[in-house]
Amino acid sequence: MSKATSPAPRKRVRLSPEIRKEQILDAALVEFGAHGFSATSIDRIGARAQLSKAGVYAHFASKDEIFETLLMRSLTPSFAAQDWCPSPARPLEAIVDTYIDSSYDRFKEPRVAAVLRLLIAESGRMPQLVRRWRGEVLQPYLDQQQKMIDRCVEQGAVRPGPLTDFFDIVVAPVAQAWMMFLVFGDDFLRRDLKKLKEAHRKLLLDTLRLPEPAPARRRKRA
Repeated sequence: MSKATSPAPRKRVRLSPEIRKEQILDAALVEFGAHGFSATSIDRIGARAQLSKAGVYAHFASKDEIFETLLMRSLTPSFAAQDWCPSPARPLEAIVDTYIDSSYDRFKEPRVAAVLRLLIAESGRMPQLVRRWRGEVLQPYLDQQQKMIDRCVEQGAVRPGPLTDFFDIVVAPVAQAWMMFLVFGDDFLRRDLKKLKEAHRKLLLDTLRLPEPAPARRRKRA
């Protein structure tokens, strides 16, 4: 009687460093959300990512670096490369629509909401990392947008006003939408997000669009 042959051992799939990093970040986000940053260990992150502690350290030097990478990956603004100056090929309506769509489409990304919750919960305990994210990601984006809109005003392409004077205001309705979503969840998405999105679009168009030239008056004949 022949002995039963045991199944051949499964070969371990070798994944690229980029994929491994994504797995670690996804695992860390779950663990940070469930237990908080301080109570989450590298061992716990590794276990969820099905890696050893050494396997995690092969890709990230510390838990702080994992947290920082989560911020950089998920909270990088999505409109940084666009120009606000209208042209015949790119009217103001098209520019505003691109900005609105790129900003509000992120509500379809659960990862962004999870990282925002983490940022709010941990900002007091990790101020140095939050300051670094603001200094290296958020503030350069806002500064770039301000320079763009200043140039548009100088060229006479958009209407000057309080919005162009402090263009950070352009993101205020999006920030409000995220706070409402984090508090009220899917109910806000169903009831109010579309109305807020449309109001934001109209606000930008009404504020930035140049006024129509006044019709020329006909001179009365003597």
